[in-house]
Amino acid sequence: MNADGDVRELLGAYALDALDPDEVAAVEALLARDPVAAAEAERLRSVAGMLALAEAVHPPSELREATLASARSRRAARPESPQLELYGRETTRAVAAIATLDPADNELVTANGLRVHDLVTHLAAVESLIVESLDGVSGFDDAPADIDGRTAALLPLYADRPVADAANEWQRLIGLIRLHAGDGSRLVAWRGGELSVGDLLIARSFEIWTHGDDVRRARSQPIEPPDAESIALMADLSVRWLPLGLELVGRARVGQSVRLGLTGPGGGEWTVPLGLDAGGAGKPAAEVRFSALDWCLVTAERMHGAEVPFDVSGDVSVATDLLVAAPAFSTL
Repeated sequence: MNADGDVRELLGAYALDALDPDEVAAVEALLARDPVAAAEAERLRSVAGMLALAEAVHPPSELREATLASARSRRAARPESPQLELYGRETTRAVAAIATLDPADNELVTANGLRVHDLVTHLAAVESLIVESLDGVSGFDDAPADIDGRTAALLPLYADRPVADAANEWQRLIGLIRLHAGDGSRLVAWRGGELSVGDLLIARSFEIWTHGDDVRRARSQPIEPPDAESIALMADLSVRWLPLGLELVGRARVGQSVRLGLTGPGGGEWTVPLGLDAGGAGKPAAEVRFSALDWCLVTAERMHGAEVPFDVSGDVSVATDLLVAAPAFSTL
């Protein structure tokens, strides 16, 4: 049992002392890092206590199984969105990478210039802003509301503490995001614009994968690409943002499009307008193919476009324009 969502479903049984020792340990670990879950557990225990005072009887032997069955059926009735599942997979992988850190690793410098210890604090800073964008209470709501400012505000809080403290705070905030994300369809404010929660979770998963690999690179370990399902969601988001990216880097082409193919795990095919104009419905200016993994690494600015092999039919310069535009939204 690893996902906080699974553990949270056990709070009712926890209040009734109807869990086995492993389940109790999992719940109490959640309560230690998640004040929302802790408050809910306290409320449920209070209710259970009042019921016990009203009628001091032993619960029937089948209570535990009935309670757990009810929790599981409720969870099955509201399955997570693909975007939230992606977020869960990538946060779990990054948390696992951080958990293997040795004290000496904390001083290693990562690709974005932060030492590993400070990168974990940066992760918590960004998650706190996402919690607030979802109308949750992060606990850092009085700190600056931009990524750089929030990171700068949190760094002194954890600078002289074990990296596990920042990692635990980050996991607490991850739990709040999972609690407030919903089905991913609503729009929220993010970095001066507006995104669906689903797209925000995909973008954040992309960043978390990248930072997990940043830690591995700093430790001279190989990168660990996501699974095909995860790459597919990330690649699709990056392709959907390409027209705006081309505008931002000055490479838009009015009335033209490209047939873009990404190969390998998570790949696919798209016809993409080469700008924000409504044209580009005619014959594509080129057909270009990249590896899906290479494309994602370029988008995250962890691979330079000049290093990326590709196949092109038609205007070769279109491929170059795409590689320049792909990382236009990278903040890593």
